[in-house]
Amino acid sequence: MLQMQKAIEAMTNDSFAVIANRPRYERDGIERLQHHLRQFRQHPDAVVNRDDLVVTSGDATQMTAAQWAVVQEVQSLPPEATIVVRVHKIEWKCAKSRWLCRRYSACS
Repeated sequence: MLQMQKAIEAMTNDSFAVIANRPRYERDGIERLQHHLRQFRQHPDAVVNRDDLVVTSGDATQMTAAQWAVVQEVQSLPPEATIVVRVHKIEWKCAKSRWLCRRYSACS
């Protein structure tokens, strides 16, 4: 099975070589939310762990002009690809009103 995984990875890398300079989506919700929370005086020492985190993802229904420009650029590189913009809502369960930060990603 490991050989099949390597083959799939090689094909994926080849297909997306034209956009290899773009950052890949990282599953860094804990660090990202903790950094976001610490910017507010109510939570200067906030510590977020996996059990405190809620991440929901879905297709983006709106985006900024800058985000749209990135989508257009990425779409033009491998023209046969369909690019979907996803929004990832990262929430902290430990507050009375949930604290939220959002992260957008383009995927094919």
